[in-house]
Amino acid sequence: MTECTKAALAEPATGAAQSLGPDNVYTVDELSCADGWAVTSGVLADKSNLSMGAPTSFVFEQQGQFWVLKDKSMVCGTNPTTTTAPADAEIPAELFLPGCAAG
Repeated sequence: MTECTKAALAEPATGAAQSLGPDNVYTVDELSCADGWAVTSGVLADKSNLSMGAPTSFVFEQQGQFWVLKDKSMVCGTNPTTTTAPADAEIPAELFLPGCAAG
């Protein structure tokens, strides 16, 4: 079982950032974990202009020994602008705010 630590999520989070743009860098500032899910919160920036980053969160689900990036539109439910998880959200309720309601 893979631990839910900043070290364990650093590589998957970097991969998620780079999937949005090959020159992206991302630093995990906060990590929330529950029931085999993880949410990283940090700043996403382009390596050519690190001072112009944007607060960004990524949602991961543990699958075996790997942390797999999840599409927020698929796991946050039908009304991800609320402050509580909708009934059809896959993400655990305690991770809804940092994972779905934040950037």
